[in-house]
Amino acid sequence: MGVMIEKEWSIADMNIRKKCGLLAMALVVATSLSACGQEESYDIAPSGSWTDGTYTEQVRGYHGDFSLKVVIEGGKLADIQVGDNEETPDRGGVAIKEMPKAMIKQQTYDVDGISGATKTAEALRQGVGEALEKASASDARKN
Repeated sequence: MGVMIEKEWSIADMNIRKKCGLLAMALVVATSLSACGQEESYDIAPSGSWTDGTYTEQVRGYHGDFSLKVVIEGGKLADIQVGDNEETPDRGGVAIKEMPKAMIKQQTYDVDGISGATKTAEALRQGVGEALEKASASDARKN
Protein backbone atom coordinates (compact mmCIF):
# COMPACT_ATOMS: atom_id res chain seq x y z
CA MET A 1 0.00 0.00 0.00
CA GLY A 2 1.18 3.42 -0.86
CA VAL A 3 1.78 6.05 1.71
CA MET A 4 0.08 9.36 1.21
CA ILE A 5 2.15 12.34 2.16
CA GLU A 6 0.30 15.46 2.99
CA LYS A 7 1.96 18.80 2.81
CA GLU A 8 0.62 21.71 4.66
CA TRP A 9 0.75 24.93 2.72
CA SER A 10 1.52 27.96 4.74
CA ILE A 11 -0.32 31.16 4.04
CA ALA A 12 2.90 32.61 2.61
CA ASP A 13 3.21 29.64 0.20
CA MET A 14 -0.40 30.12 -0.94
CA ASN A 15 0.12 33.83 -1.49
CA ILE A 16 3.18 33.14 -3.62
CA ARG A 17 1.24 30.56 -5.65
CA LYS A 18 -1.62 33.03 -6.15
CA LYS A 19 0.76 35.78 -7.21
CA CYS A 20 2.52 33.46 -9.67
CA GLY A 21 -0.82 32.39 -11.11
CA LEU A 22 -1.99 35.98 -11.48
CA LEU A 23 1.30 36.97 -13.08
CA ALA A 24 1.01 34.11 -15.57
CA MET A 25 -2.56 35.13 -16.43
CA ALA A 26 -1.51 38.77 -16.85
CA LEU A 27 1.26 37.74 -19.23
CA VAL A 28 -1.15 35.68 -21.32
CA VAL A 29 -3.65 38.57 -21.51
CA ALA A 30 -0.94 41.12 -22.33
CA THR A 31 0.47 38.92 -25.08
CA SER A 32 -2.98 38.34 -26.54
CA LEU A 33 -3.91 42.01 -26.48
CA SER A 34 -0.65 43.14 -28.03
CA ALA A 35 -1.72 41.56 -31.32
CA CYS A 36 -5.23 43.03 -31.22
CA GLY A 37 -5.98 46.17 -33.14
CA GLN A 38 -2.63 46.33 -34.84
CA GLU A 39 -3.17 47.89 -38.17
CA GLU A 40 -0.72 49.24 -40.63
CA SER A 41 0.06 52.90 -40.53
CA TYR A 42 0.83 54.70 -43.73
CA ASP A 43 2.69 57.86 -44.66
CA ILE A 44 -0.17 59.66 -46.38
CA ALA A 45 -0.28 63.31 -47.44
CA PRO A 46 -3.49 65.29 -46.84
CA SER A 47 -6.43 64.81 -49.18
CA GLY A 48 -6.29 67.29 -52.02
CA SER A 49 -2.56 66.81 -52.53
CA TRP A 50 -2.58 63.22 -53.83
CA THR A 51 -1.22 62.56 -57.31
CA ASP A 52 -3.98 61.84 -59.83
CA GLY A 53 -4.08 58.38 -61.32
CA THR A 54 -5.35 54.85 -60.84
CA TYR A 55 -3.52 52.78 -58.26
CA THR A 56 -4.03 49.01 -58.28
CA GLU A 57 -3.51 46.92 -55.16
CA GLN A 58 -3.85 43.19 -54.51
CA VAL A 59 -5.25 42.29 -51.07
CA ARG A 60 -6.19 39.12 -49.21
CA GLY A 61 -9.77 38.90 -47.96
CA TYR A 62 -11.38 36.16 -45.90
CA HIS A 63 -11.97 33.92 -48.93
CA GLY A 64 -8.90 34.78 -50.99
CA ASP A 65 -7.19 37.53 -52.91
CA PHE A 66 -8.90 40.32 -54.80
CA SER A 67 -7.80 43.52 -56.47
CA LEU A 68 -8.64 47.13 -55.75
CA LYS A 69 -8.41 50.05 -58.13
CA VAL A 70 -8.16 53.34 -56.29
CA VAL A 71 -8.79 56.39 -58.45
CA ILE A 72 -7.45 59.82 -57.49
CA GLU A 73 -8.84 62.84 -59.36
CA GLY A 74 -8.11 66.44 -58.51
CA GLY A 75 -5.88 65.23 -55.70
CA LYS A 76 -8.80 63.52 -53.99
CA LEU A 77 -10.12 60.00 -53.59
CA ALA A 78 -12.69 59.72 -56.40
CA ASP A 79 -13.45 56.01 -56.81
CA ILE A 80 -12.62 52.60 -55.36
CA GLN A 81 -13.34 49.60 -57.55
CA VAL A 82 -13.24 46.11 -56.07
CA GLY A 83 -12.37 43.28 -58.43
CA ASP A 84 -13.86 39.80 -58.57
CA ASN A 85 -13.83 38.16 -55.17
CA GLU A 86 -15.16 35.22 -53.20
CA GLU A 87 -16.21 37.15 -50.10
CA THR A 88 -19.45 36.08 -48.44
CA PRO A 89 -22.21 38.36 -49.84
CA ASP A 90 -23.92 38.99 -46.48
CA ARG A 91 -20.70 39.78 -44.62
CA GLY A 92 -17.62 40.62 -46.69
CA GLY A 93 -19.90 41.70 -49.53
CA VAL A 94 -21.47 44.31 -47.29
CA ALA A 95 -18.01 45.67 -46.40
CA ILE A 96 -17.10 45.78 -50.10
CA LYS A 97 -20.26 47.71 -50.86
CA GLU A 98 -20.28 50.13 -47.93
CA MET A 99 -16.68 50.82 -46.93
CA PRO A 100 -15.47 52.32 -50.24
CA LYS A 101 -18.38 54.82 -50.09
CA ALA A 102 -17.34 55.86 -46.58
CA MET A 103 -13.68 56.09 -47.61
CA ILE A 104 -14.51 58.40 -50.50
CA LYS A 105 -16.86 60.52 -48.39
CA GLN A 106 -14.34 60.83 -45.53
CA GLN A 107 -11.27 60.96 -47.83
CA THR A 108 -9.42 58.33 -45.80
CA TYR A 109 -8.74 54.61 -45.70
CA ASP A 110 -9.35 54.56 -41.94
CA VAL A 111 -13.11 54.06 -41.69
CA ASP A 112 -15.22 51.80 -39.50
CA GLY A 113 -15.50 48.19 -40.57
CA ILE A 114 -18.56 46.00 -40.85
CA SER A 115 -19.50 43.60 -38.06
CA GLY A 116 -18.73 40.04 -39.11
CA ALA A 117 -16.41 41.12 -41.94
CA THR A 118 -13.21 41.93 -40.08
CA LYS A 119 -10.80 40.28 -42.52
CA THR A 120 -12.45 41.88 -45.57
CA ALA A 121 -12.51 45.28 -43.85
CA GLU A 122 -8.81 44.98 -43.01
CA ALA A 123 -8.05 44.06 -46.63
CA LEU A 124 -9.95 47.09 -47.92
CA ARG A 125 -8.19 49.43 -45.47
CA GLN A 126 -4.81 47.93 -46.39
CA GLY A 127 -5.31 48.26 -50.14
CA VAL A 128 -6.64 51.81 -50.03
CA GLY A 129 -4.03 52.82 -47.45
CA GLU A 130 -1.22 51.51 -49.66
CA ALA A 131 -2.67 53.23 -52.72
CA LEU A 132 -2.99 56.56 -50.89
CA GLU A 133 0.57 56.20 -49.65
CA LYS A 134 1.75 55.72 -53.24
CA ALA A 135 -0.31 58.73 -54.35
CA SER A 136 1.34 60.70 -51.53
CA ALA A 137 4.92 59.82 -52.41
CA SER A 138 7.00 62.88 -53.23
CA ASP A 139 8.12 61.23 -56.49
CA ALA A 140 4.49 60.72 -57.50
CA ARG A 141 3.64 64.38 -56.77
CA LYS A 142 6.49 65.59 -58.97
CA ASN A 143 5.04 63.92 -62.08
